[in-house]
Amino acid sequence: MALITFNDYSFAYEGSSQWNLKEMNYTVEQGEILSIMGCNGAGKTTSCLAAAGFIPSFYRGRTKGKLTIVNETSSSLLLQNPAAQLTRMKENVLEEVIFGLENFSFPSCEMENRAEEALKQVGLQGMEKRAPLSLSGGEQQRLTLASLLVLDPDILILDEPVSQLNPSSRLEFYELFKALKKSGKALIISSMDAHLSAEFSDKILLLEEGKQRNLGSPESVLNSKVFLNSGISQTPFSDCQKAVKKLKGSVPPGTPGFSLDQAYDYFSDEAKRETYVTGH
Repeated sequence: MALITFNDYSFAYEGSSQWNLKEMNYTVEQGEILSIMGCNGAGKTTSCLAAAGFIPSFYRGRTKGKLTIVNETSSSLLLQNPAAQLTRMKENVLEEVIFGLENFSFPSCEMENRAEEALKQVGLQGMEKRAPLSLSGGEQQRLTLASLLVLDPDILILDEPVSQLNPSSRLEFYELFKALKKSGKALIISSMDAHLSAEFSDKILLLEEGKQRNLGSPESVLNSKVFLNSGISQTPFSDCQKAVKKLKGSVPPGTPGFSLDQAYDYFSDEAKRETYVTGH
């Protein structure tokens, strides 16, 4: 079942002479993870705002085409900067997570139980009494995610949700996203991490200057020429492609190939490795 559908959808922010999104065509299904990838300025955040229903009701502008969201009240948006989503009205972490439920008049015992479960999901159990602003950036990211999960939305839209986390915590978050997917939720994740997107996504949407450049399975998109030329963090496959091409160029004509020692020396050279493995 499609929960979000873009049909030739374009959007330009108020006062902008150019379209920030151009003729978008894709759907997000129930129980699916869609990763949106692209360089800075490609339109990832704008796509997330549109999918969350914030455009054009909150962020004004002009639109073309059609955007259908099955149930806007059952979608939640996590911004890249977690501090921007903290209420700054609550004294501790538990109260911060409960805040959203208070607006829906849940019974107090149910609110606390749901909040405790959400904090457990994101790994913040034991921090219930901490002041929200005393948390690290990564912990605040976990807290804002808990504040969304406690509402049990059908659709989660996550704009660079692991940008302030270390590698092991990023993997933990994506394992959580995988579990949410299995429970039937739809997830849209804006990301620059090709490795995590390749492992956990059902589909990848590649954007460039607001235009949809590719859409498909992780394998088809990440190994496409348009992605390999995009400047986004590369996959191990593309790293090896570039290395082999470079090594072949150093082999004299007529030589059968390069030796294992040559390949080992190449990948052992830290300077060259950093040249080809970007985004880490």
